[in-house]
Amino acid sequence: MIKTFPYRSFASAQEAFASFKVLMTPEYIKNAVGGRPAQLEADEQNLVLKGTTKGGEIFFRFIENVLEIEINLSFLLRPLQGKIWKDLEAELQEIL
Repeated sequence: MIKTFPYRSFASAQEAFASFKVLMTPEYIKNAVGGRPAQLEADEQNLVLKGTTKGGEIFFRFIENVLEIEINLSFLLRPLQGKIWKDLEAELQEIL
């Protein structure tokens, strides 16, 4: 599932990416997607952060005026997708 969120606190996608790169830690991804150990990859050229766990993947794509987030969960975690989105959206309200 993919959702988009407009920037309110950032002037550009590059500025938002730089800030999120500091905030997004493996621990954050672990808590956001399934509570399992996570890896985080940053693609600075394309302004994409990718978090991976055994429970799924989360992509943060920084586009002109919006942050696009895609979450792909494993079959067992799909019933929790609504809660994961709700928690993530609450955190994003404070950051964006």
